[in-house]
Amino acid sequence: MTDDFFGKTPPAAFGNDGKNDWLSDLWSQTEAAEQKPRREKIPAGEYIAAVEGLKLEATKQGKPKFTFTLKIVDGVLSGRLLWKSCVPSSPAAMAYFKADVAMCGANVSDGYDLESINDSITGQRLAISVNYRIRSWEGKSYENQNIYFNKSLSRDPSAPVDDFDVPF
Repeated sequence: MTDDFFGKTPPAAFGNDGKNDWLSDLWSQTEAAEQKPRREKIPAGEYIAAVEGLKLEATKQGKPKFTFTLKIVDGVLSGRLLWKSCVPSSPAAMAYFKADVAMCGANVSDGYDLESINDSITGQRLAISVNYRIRSWEGKSYENQNIYFNKSLSRDPSAPVDDFDVPF
């Protein structure tokens, strides 16, 4: 390798052949990282969340995938992040995605411009539902998180959310 690794050049092989003094030095000079408790999954239920943004990325298969970043802004889980993804691989999937974008405050009839959409949806508060469903694939079971946008709320974080404003 030609890269400088922590100020020392590592040997070509990492075997135990006496050439790993740099690794031994690094090991002895470094404290173990503090073990942080794993955050538990967000329980199924209804939440108030703000849209942090929308990004476009690719799936492992190379298909386009949109991902909303949401931040819970009310209650004991305030500050926790959620991600809602959509792979618009069919007209039906695109229709659901556009409905979510519209619920976030974007004008979906303006045409597709990710930067403009992001500008118009960032900060939008939503009433959302989170639930979980077990799916099986190739003999294994997986728990999928589903996030539903129920209602668009005020963008103003200081605006009260009264019981008549929330659909639950």
